[in-house]
Amino acid sequence: MRLQSALTAIAVLFAALVGPSPVDADVTIDISMTADGSGRFYDYFSNSYAEVGLSPNGMYEIGTGAGPLGSNVVTFNGGDWTNVGQITVAGTVNGTGVEVKTINNAVFDFDQYIEGGLLSPIGTGYSTTMSNVIGTITYEDGAITSIDMTSDIAFAFAGAPTNEYDGGQFNIVGGDFNLDLDDSELIAGAFNIRQEWNFTGTVNNVIPEPGSALLLCGVAVGFAARRRR
Repeated sequence: MRLQSALTAIAVLFAALVGPSPVDADVTIDISMTADGSGRFYDYFSNSYAEVGLSPNGMYEIGTGAGPLGSNVVTFNGGDWTNVGQITVAGTVNGTGVEVKTINNAVFDFDQYIEGGLLSPIGTGYSTTMSNVIGTITYEDGAITSIDMTSDIAFAFAGAPTNEYDGGQFNIVGGDFNLDLDDSELIAGAFNIRQEWNFTGTVNNVIPEPGSALLLCGVAVGFAARRRR
């Protein structure tokens, strides 16, 4: 009994000196991405599209590519989408070895990089809503080596009578992203306006694992040697 009492007293003293255990807090990561030049926004009501890699900025005719049409301008910031969103993972990242953390939330704002007067049937900006977010982020010694996430996505234009374009998908696989939303909405009870967002690219936060980088380097060297023969 005396030994047990002594051990209990030591445990209480140690807890008082060390303090409460640290809370395993969530971690939020600012996400930056680079869009491929082939990414497009379509407005089928005006039979036109805008493309990240096209210059000058503007809307071009679907089918013929004629343009830019009129004074409508859609800007993509050259595909440089810095701090376009945030992803939150559950639990502290220790920074040692391989760690796989569960994604529990994602918030993005695509209006700041895919924007222009023609995107809105009533000339206002739109908000991004993401739901059913599922996925993981893999770390190696504190560096992000892979993001794997799926989510539903919708865009809502402020003030429109029927304002939400929904049913889209935003996914990240490894270090590549895909944004795909194609929907039609009845505006002002008279115009059925179909719009489409179709973009791919890379997530700048992801650093490939050393093994993957060496493999890619070996493939490139082998290809170059083959071409010299």
